[in-house]
This record gives sequence, C-alpha cells and structure tokens, in this order.
Amino acid sequence: MKLHCILVDDNPIELDGLESLIRRIDQLHIEACCHDAIEAMNIVHTRPIDIVFSDIDMPDLKGIDLIRSLANPPVFVLVSSHTEYALEGFELDVADYVLKPYDFARISKAAGKAIEICMMRKMMQERKQDAIEDTLSRADDHFMIRTENSYLKVRFDEISYIESMSNYSKVYTESGKCHIVLVSLKKVEELLPADSFMRIHRSFIVPLKRIEEIRTTEVMVGKHAVPLGTSYRQALLERVVNNKLLNRS
Repeated sequence: MKLHCILVDDNPIELDGLESLIRRIDQLHIEACCHDAIEAMNIVHTRPIDIVFSDIDMPDLKGIDLIRSLANPPVFVLVSSHTEYALEGFELDVADYVLKPYDFARISKAAGKAIEICMMRKMMQERKQDAIEDTLSRADDHFMIRTENSYLKVRFDEISYIESMSNYSKVYTESGKCHIVLVSLKKVEELLPADSFMRIHRSFIVPLKRIEEIRTTEVMVGKHAVPLGTSYRQALLERVVNNKLLNRS
C-alpha cells in the first residue's frame, strides 16, 4: 500500500531535488509538488494526503503555520536551512526535522519515521478503539493494554523503555515485544510510578532500575541505547548518580 504525500518548497531547484529523492522511496506516491504553503493547504483540504514534506521559511504562509491551520493535519516532515524552528516543529508533533542540505539517507530516515506513524494511525483506525483514556489503565504494578481482541497485562518490572510516536506510544518489554498504544507519552508518564520511571528525552521514558550506563547523549538500558536529552541530563544524574557515586572524599 502506497502512502500519498505532497512536497512543499518555494525554491524550485530544492523542490525538484526533494522530488527526485522521494521518488526513490517505494512506499510513497507523490500527489503534488507545491511552490507555497497556500497551494499545499488547498490540496490537503481536497485530497486524502498522508504525509507532507514541507519547507518552513516561505512567503505568505510558513510551513509551521500550515500545520497550525489544519484541524487534522497529515504527518509532517519539516525541512529547513535554519535550526531555530526545530523545537517549535517538534512541539507540533512533526515526524522529523531535516536540515538542508540533505541527502537520500537523511530523507529516507525521515520518511521512514513518517511512514511508521501513518501505518500506526491506520492500524488504530482499523481497530476502531474507543477513547484514549480507555486504551490504557493502571493497577499498582502493571498496565492493562487494550489489544484488538483482548486486554493484555504489562507489568512495570517488565518494561525496558517507552517511546513516543506522535500521539501514540510504543512500550518495549524485556522479552523483546513492542506494544503500540493509542496514548500520548505524557499520558503514559502520568500513569507510571514516578519513583521508578523517568523521562530522559522528549520522546523516551525509562525505568531507573534498568539503567546500566549514562553517557553524554544516551543511556544504556540493558542492551538498548536510549537517547538522553540535554535538558533532562542533570535531573537524571541527581536521581541516579549523585548519592551512589564512589569518590575519594
């Protein structure tokens, strides 16, 4: 099944370059190449679009403003020559933020993230799950997760780490399984015991007892390398290292 995408950039040369890269990705079908965000907005309102690859700094309507203008936006991948929009973009749940100049490997990675989010959205729609709050419930030592035909118990002490994927979450367990739930990472964080789990990145929560090593930009949780956000590092060190650090004093 191919996913329908549009490309948006006011620079014709860069738009052509992006088009040539996206055409190499078999899962994507390009519906249109747009030279401004207003043209893209009109297409999204009239056609079923799954993914939008959009420049940010464009005349009349910026890429970020395009996202805000849509009640139910497709999955967005933002491309830009500037880093200052990155945080704002991720706050809008974009799949990825790609800096220019990019190559096929970087665009392919971003497209992979967007495709994964789209497939999760379609899977959840097919399951016809009830409201978000009914998808995940908590007991003292475990979650109950609604699956397609049953309710599954996931014990807290079995969780390896939890990853955010837009409005969904992926719960990884020590057995190697990954459970996808229609619940935001923020909601999951509220249900987890705060003394045992900690958010270490805007997209990751880990159980403190499973941390084996803290590096500059990542944490080893068992055998898994999980990204460590700069703004979370000091709080993590205070909780995990400070009171247990061996030193000469």
